[in-house]
Amino acid sequence: MTEVRTHGRLDARLDRAGLRTVLARDTALAVVVAALTVAGLAALTGPLASELDVRLTPVQHALLLVVAAAQSLALAVRRVRPAACLLLVAVLQVLLSATVADQATVRGVAGLVAFYTAGTCLPLARLVGWGALALVVEVVGTPLVDLALRAALPGRAAAGTVPGTGTWVVSAVAVVLLCVAAAAAGVAVATRRENVALLEARAAAVEAGREADTRRAVEAERLRMARELHDVAAHHLTGLLVQASAAERLVGADPEAARRAVLEVRAQGRQALDNLRAVVGVLRQHGGGTGAVGTAGALDLDPVPGLAVLPGLIDAARGLGDPVRLEVVGTPVPLAPVADVTAYRVAQEALSNARQHAPQQEVVVTLTYTDDAVRLCVVSGSPDPAATPVPDPGVRVGFGLAGMRERAALVGGVLEAGPVPGPAWRVALLLPRPGPGTALDDADAGLR
Repeated sequence: MTEVRTHGRLDARLDRAGLRTVLARDTALAVVVAALTVAGLAALTGPLASELDVRLTPVQHALLLVVAAAQSLALAVRRVRPAACLLLVAVLQVLLSATVADQATVRGVAGLVAFYTAGTCLPLARLVGWGALALVVEVVGTPLVDLALRAALPGRAAAGTVPGTGTWVVSAVAVVLLCVAAAAAGVAVATRRENVALLEARAAAVEAGREADTRRAVEAERLRMARELHDVAAHHLTGLLVQASAAERLVGADPEAARRAVLEVRAQGRQALDNLRAVVGVLRQHGGGTGAVGTAGALDLDPVPGLAVLPGLIDAARGLGDPVRLEVVGTPVPLAPVADVTAYRVAQEALSNARQHAPQQEVVVTLTYTDDAVRLCVVSGSPDPAATPVPDPGVRVGFGLAGMRERAALVGGVLEAGPVPGPAWRVALLLPRPGPGTALDDADAGLR
C-alpha cells in the first residue's frame, strides 16, 4: 500500500508538471539521462584518457558524446515500444563501442534501463525473443563492426591491437549477465505488481461480498420487523374493537365509563399509528421490498415476543448448556410494542452470538429500569481459543450488529457493542421510556 501511495503522489506531481502521458514522462526521463551521461563523459573523458593512455581524436570525442546522448534519448520509447527500444539501444551500443575501438570500454546505463523496462512490460516469451536478439546484435555486432572499421581505416588498425578471442568472450559474458540481471529484476517487479493488484482485487471482492451480505441481512431484518409490526397492529386493532364495543354498550348506561373507553380506543389507535409511521418510514427510506413482506408474513405465524418472555429465552439458553444469568434492576414497566420487540430481539441475537463465538463462557443479562429509560446489557466472556463455535439450531440466523443498530434507531434507542475489560464482549441497548406527552396523554387531552 505504501508503494501505491508513493506512485499516486508521484503521478500527481508529474501531472501538475504537464507530463500526463507515458511517452511524455519517459521523454523527460530520457532527456535527464542523456544530459547526465553527456556531462559525465565530458567530465571524465579527459582525466581517464590520460590515466588509461587512451588517445581520442576530437572527432572520436564528439562522436562518443553524440552516440551516448542518442542512446539515452532512445529511452523515450521504453514503455510505448519496449522491443524497439531494446534493439535501438543495442545498435547504438555497438556504435558507442566502435568510437573508442579497443582502447577502452564505454557503456551507458541506457542498455540496463531498456532491459529492465522490457522485463516489466513484455510477456516472458516476447522478452526472451527480443532480449536474445538485442544481445546477439550487441555481442556479435561489436567485434564485427570493429573488424570492418579496422579493414576500412588503416589508421584505426595502427591505433591498437586486435583483441583476442578470450577478451571478446569475457566481454560478451559480462554483457549477457548484466542484461539478464536487469531483465530479471524487471520481471520480478512486474510479478510483484500483478500480485499486489490481484490481492487488491480479491480484497475488493471480499469487501463487496461482505457489504452485500450485510445488505441482505438488513433487508431480511426489515422484513421481519414488518411482519412483527403486522402482528402488533393486529393486537392493537383487536383491542380497539373490544373497547369500541364496550363503549357502545355503555353510552346510555354509564357515560363516564363510555368516555374512558373512548379515551382508551383513541390512545391505542394513536400508539398503533405511531408505530406504523416509524417502521414504514424506515422501510421507505431504505427501499425495503414491500412485495415480499406479505408473503413472508403469511409464513411466519410465531407470536410477537417481548421482555415479558425474556426469562423463557434465558431458560432456553440454559437448556442448551449455556451458563446464562438474568438480573433485573428496578420495577419492570411496559414499553411500546415495537420497542419491546426490539429489546427481545437484541437479547436473542446477543445470546446467539455468545453461543457461537464464546461457547461455555458465562453470560450475564442485566435489565435495568429507570425513570426515563430501560437498559439491556448482555456481557459474555472472552472466547476460548480451544473451543469451536457451535451454531444454534434452535434460533433463527441472527441479523448482526447492523440489524441491532437499525432496530434501536427505529425506536429512538442507542446500541453499543464492543470489548470491555475482563476480557469480555458487551452489547448494551438503551431505550427511552414513554413519558408525558405520549399517545395516551394526547388522547385524553383531545377528548377533554
